[in-house]
Amino acid sequence: SDMLIGTDVVDNNATNNFSVQSLLSLFNDPSVLTGFVPYTGATQNLDLGSYGVTADFGDFQNLMVNGSDIFAYGQFYSSSIQQAALSSTPSQVEFQNTVLGQNVSVDPNNDLFVSEEGIYMININARVEHTSGGGDAQLSFWLSKSGSNIPFSRQVFTVANQHVQEICYTFLIRISPNENLSVFWTTSNTNAKFIPTTSATFYPQAASTMIHIYKVAP
Repeated sequence: SDMLIGTDVVDNNATNNFSVQSLLSLFNDPSVLTGFVPYTGATQNLDLGSYGVTADFGDFQNLMVNGSDIFAYGQFYSSSIQQAALSSTPSQVEFQNTVLGQNVSVDPNNDLFVSEEGIYMININARVEHTSGGGDAQLSFWLSKSGSNIPFSRQVFTVANQHVQEICYTFLIRISPNENLSVFWTTSNTNAKFIPTTSATFYPQAASTMIHIYKVAP
């Protein structure tokens, strides 16, 4: 309720008394000070020009960069046995089940979709069991986007006969919301297959195949 003396420009520059409360109301009126954005309930964007933002702590769950959600990730897996019917014949890797996902999903055809365009890191794990003979098995993995193979995405792994081996495939790729991503594989020996495991007393079950996909850049 304290008063300040000031000039009222809308009253012929008359000298008047103004309450501190009226000044505080003025400072918080977004229709008057349009160059500022309130801490909460902002009604316009904040343009910092060449300056940035620094903070020791912040809530960035809804952070957008250039209009795109910065958080996009997914973890999907299969607990089914996956075995090729014919050698050297492409089969699609299965990921029927979702562990978690935000802005990334998988459909019943095992195709991956993103709702935010960006560069994504792809990590694939496959548990290969090759215990039925026939010599070593050469397994190839590669990516296909909207029906077209991705150049240089093929990676080749050799699994020795009578071995169980974990394979890890990685690749970096740009994906748009109107595209679908598929993972394919072949084997030179159909005895090599993807096998899950059940849980035991001191360890959990393992998936036959699992994929991690997460956005690393706009």
